[in-house]
Amino acid sequence: RAGAAAARTPAARMGFPTGADNVVELHGAFTISGPKGRQVCVALELLGPSLLDLMKDYGYGGVPVAAVKAVTRDVLKGLQFLHQRCSII
Repeated sequence: RAGAAAARTPAARMGFPTGADNVVELHGAFTISGPKGRQVCVALELLGPSLLDLMKDYGYGGVPVAAVKAVTRDVLKGLQFLHQRCSII
Protein backbone atom coordinates (compact mmCIF):
# COMPACT_ATOMS: atom_id res chain seq x y z
CA ARG A 1 0.00 0.00 0.00
CA ALA A 2 2.85 2.42 0.76
CA GLY A 3 4.23 1.88 -2.73
CA ALA A 4 0.90 2.84 -4.28
CA ALA A 5 0.77 6.04 -2.24
CA ALA A 6 4.36 6.90 -3.18
CA ALA A 7 3.54 6.48 -6.88
CA ARG A 8 0.99 9.32 -6.61
CA THR A 9 3.45 11.92 -5.30
CA PRO A 10 4.53 14.65 -7.74
CA ALA A 11 8.17 13.56 -7.65
CA ALA A 12 7.24 9.92 -8.31
CA ARG A 13 5.08 10.94 -11.28
CA MET A 14 8.09 12.78 -12.72
CA GLY A 15 10.30 9.73 -12.26
CA PHE A 16 12.20 10.85 -9.17
CA PRO A 17 12.93 8.23 -6.50
CA THR A 18 11.10 7.99 -3.18
CA GLY A 19 12.11 10.77 -0.82
CA ALA A 20 12.46 13.51 -3.43
CA ASP A 21 9.17 15.04 -2.22
CA ASN A 22 10.84 15.72 1.13
CA VAL A 23 13.54 17.98 -0.32
CA VAL A 24 12.94 21.61 -1.27
CA GLU A 25 14.04 23.04 -4.60
CA LEU A 26 16.81 25.63 -4.56
CA HIS A 27 16.13 28.46 -7.01
CA GLY A 28 19.24 30.49 -6.30
CA ALA A 29 21.68 31.81 -3.74
CA PHE A 30 23.74 34.91 -3.09
CA THR A 31 25.89 36.43 -0.36
CA ILE A 32 25.55 39.76 1.39
CA SER A 33 27.88 41.58 3.72
CA GLY A 34 26.49 43.28 6.79
CA PRO A 35 27.40 44.37 10.29
CA LYS A 36 27.60 40.74 11.42
CA GLY A 37 29.79 39.62 8.54
CA ARG A 38 29.07 37.75 5.34
CA GLN A 39 25.80 35.81 5.08
CA VAL A 40 24.46 33.38 2.49
CA CYS A 41 20.87 33.91 1.36
CA VAL A 42 18.99 31.16 -0.43
CA ALA A 43 15.85 31.36 -2.55
CA LEU A 44 13.70 28.26 -2.12
CA GLU A 45 10.44 27.13 -3.64
CA LEU A 46 7.29 28.44 -1.99
CA LEU A 47 6.53 26.19 0.96
CA GLY A 48 3.52 25.62 3.20
CA PRO A 49 2.97 26.75 6.77
CA SER A 50 5.99 27.19 9.03
CA LEU A 51 6.66 25.45 12.32
CA LEU A 52 5.68 28.70 14.03
CA ASP A 53 2.30 28.52 12.28
CA LEU A 54 1.90 24.97 13.59
CA MET A 55 2.71 26.12 17.12
CA LYS A 56 0.18 28.95 16.82
CA ASP A 57 -2.47 26.48 15.67
CA TYR A 58 -2.08 24.70 19.00
CA GLY A 59 -2.09 27.89 21.07
CA TYR A 60 1.63 27.69 21.91
CA GLY A 61 0.72 24.86 24.27
CA GLY A 62 2.83 22.26 22.55
CA VAL A 63 2.40 20.39 19.31
CA PRO A 64 0.87 16.91 19.55
CA VAL A 65 3.35 14.04 19.42
CA ALA A 66 1.71 12.68 16.25
CA ALA A 67 2.39 15.96 14.41
CA VAL A 68 5.99 16.09 15.67
CA LYS A 69 6.51 12.51 14.49
CA ALA A 70 5.10 13.33 11.05
CA VAL A 71 7.39 16.35 10.61
CA THR A 72 10.39 14.39 11.88
CA ARG A 73 9.61 11.48 9.53
CA ASP A 74 9.49 13.84 6.53
CA VAL A 75 12.80 15.48 7.49
CA LEU A 76 14.47 12.08 7.89
CA LYS A 77 13.10 10.90 4.51
CA GLY A 78 14.58 14.00 2.89
CA LEU A 79 17.95 13.45 4.56
CA GLN A 80 17.92 9.79 3.52
CA PHE A 81 17.21 10.80 -0.09
CA LEU A 82 20.05 13.35 -0.07
CA HIS A 83 22.45 10.78 1.38
CA GLN A 84 21.55 7.66 -0.62
CA ARG A 85 20.52 9.13 -3.97
CA CYS A 86 22.47 12.37 -4.18
CA SER A 87 25.56 11.58 -2.07
CA ILE A 88 25.28 15.01 -0.51
CA ILE A 89 25.36 14.13 3.18
